[in-house]
Amino acid sequence: MMSSDSLLCSLIMQITMQFDLLGSRLAEIEGNDKKEIGNCVDRHRQLIDLCRGVEKIYSRAMLGNVLLSSVIICCTGFQVFAQEKLSDSIPQGSLLLLHLVEVYMLCYFGDLMMRKSLEVSDCAYRSSWFSTNTSFQKTILIIVGQGKRAHKLTAMKFVDINLECFMAIIKTSYSYFTMLNILNEPMEQLN
Repeated sequence: MMSSDSLLCSLIMQITMQFDLLGSRLAEIEGNDKKEIGNCVDRHRQLIDLCRGVEKIYSRAMLGNVLLSSVIICCTGFQVFAQEKLSDSIPQGSLLLLHLVEVYMLCYFGDLMMRKSLEVSDCAYRSSWFSTNTSFQKTILIIVGQGKRAHKLTAMKFVDINLECFMAIIKTSYSYFTMLNILNEPMEQLN
């Protein structure tokens, strides 16, 4: 699972770098360069299509990851704290740490893709569009309009994969962990 997650993170890094490059090109456009603005519009559409493709490919896997992550983190954390010896909890603690890193990594890169896709609109607005002809201004307006909608990774459209999702997973895991600890206390008192 980690190799496919690494591939996804690499893809998202490439996409975010392309959004950054596009933003730089838009911010530096001088005058009424129709060819350059046309290239920027085409590149923006290509990046939007690429984001949709990544979303389509990874959306199901993200749903499974989000649904199972809370349970895995909770149960692994419970096993770590249920061990009597510290040496017995090290393998479970390592598993817990690795799973937390995996979930954080996916959520971080999902958040990054969302933020960088929104920045293109700001870069287009910061260009010197106000001193150009109306055709050029309309083209900039198209980019600004398309850039106002974040392009993001979701779990089958149920939840956006971003840092808020990571916090929700951690909070849910902790709630389940607390419930397991409360349910386990009566059993410890019987022994």
